[in-house]
Parts: sequence; structure tokens; C-alpha cells
Amino acid sequence: MGLRRTTPPYRLNGAQPGRGGVDLVRDGVLAAVAAVLGPAFAEPLVDVVCERVRGEVGGGQDGHVVGMVVVSEMLLALSQHGVSPADQTDCARRLLRLREDLGGGGWAHEQHQSIAEAADIVTARTMARVMARGLGFSSTQQTKIATAVSEVATNIFFYARPGLVRFSSLGRPRQGMCVVAEDRGPGIADLGPILDGTYTSKTGLGLGLRGCMQLMDEVVFERPDDGGTRVRMIKYLGAGAEAS
Repeated sequence: MGLRRTTPPYRLNGAQPGRGGVDLVRDGVLAAVAAVLGPAFAEPLVDVVCERVRGEVGGGQDGHVVGMVVVSEMLLALSQHGVSPADQTDCARRLLRLREDLGGGGWAHEQHQSIAEAADIVTARTMARVMARGLGFSSTQQTKIATAVSEVATNIFFYARPGLVRFSSLGRPRQGMCVVAEDRGPGIADLGPILDGTYTSKTGLGLGLRGCMQLMDEVVFERPDDGGTRVRMIKYLGAGAEAS
């Protein structure tokens, strides 16, 4: 295949300083794939996938989330390298078990990003896409989630900063991703125009909060007792699935 190792092996019992989420799951992914396809085939492919993910998401993302991205990318790579359907199924079973372990059984994992500067909008959007990718959402669904996050983060920045956007993975009974955007601004006086589609933001992508309702499966607007606005959005894995 013309592939070669580009990073040294990682061992959980002798963690190398400064190594991130990609390295934390390399051995587990390699063991799962090698058990089916053998180490000679598995090791170079696993290392190329790990290196690609490391280059794309960098070292600033949460280790568990990046680990889930590695598992998802490995599943894709197996389908592109002539692995038989039966062996793909066996590898997938092992890898999906590993991905569930990374999420703590119920995938109850959370990240957050404060929104105070314009650059924070881009960071929040990237974090949303990385988590969605790691959870197994298609490219189309990743874009929808990231776009919705960009819209709520933009609204916070222009109208109610500072604020916070939180991301969490959902487990049982339905797997998916939850996004909660909170601020301490003046709040939205009238939710009616949002719900009937006549309200749009004056900035960002022009989709407005109504657009978020079209992009996500569930959107709830709340006015906390201590002020501000809370927007809770959910995208379910497999709901309205589209080809990636």
C-alpha cells in the first residue's frame, strides 16, 4: 500500500508527555483491526489514519472526542482499502465497542466554549463538527450541526456576549448530540416571531434562530430566572440521515 509508520507507538502504561487523544486510542484501534486483518496490514493503515486526524483537528480538542473521530475514520478507511464485507463487519463490531467505551458507556461527554471574541465563533463551530464527526454523523449532518452552532454563537457575540456554548453526546434511549447556548444578555422579549419564521438575525449566515429549528431535530428556547437566553438544540444520530 506504500504506507509507513509516521509516529512512534504509544503505550497507556508509559504515557509520553504531551501526547493527545489520537495517541490515546491508537493501540486500541490497532488491536481491534489487527485481530481481524493481521498486524502487517493493520498497523500502517491505522498510523496513516491517526496522522491524518491529528493533522486535521490538532491538539486542542478533547482527547475522548478526538478518539471517537479516529474510530469513525478507521471505519471509513477499511471500506476504501479492499477489505471484504465480512471482515469490515467484524472490524466495525470491535471498533464500535471501543467508540462506546470512549464515550463512557452512555457517551455522556461534554465540552464547552466561551463566546467573547469573534475567533470563538470559529472555534465553537470547529468543536461542534469534530464532536459530530466522532459520534458518526454524516458530512451533511456535521455541516448542519456546525452551522446551527455558528448561528447561535454569532448571536451571542453581537448581542449578548459573553456567553457559553456547551456540547454533549447523548446515549440511551437515543444517540445524538446536544448543544446548549447560554448568555446573560437582555433576552428575547418576544419568541413569537422566532417560532412563526418572521424573525431573522441581522448578522452571521442570515439563517436566524428559525434556521436553527430547520437544521436541528429539536430546538427549545428558554428564559432563565436569572436573566439571559438559553437555546437547547438536539440532533439525533440517524434521524433524517443523508448521504455523506
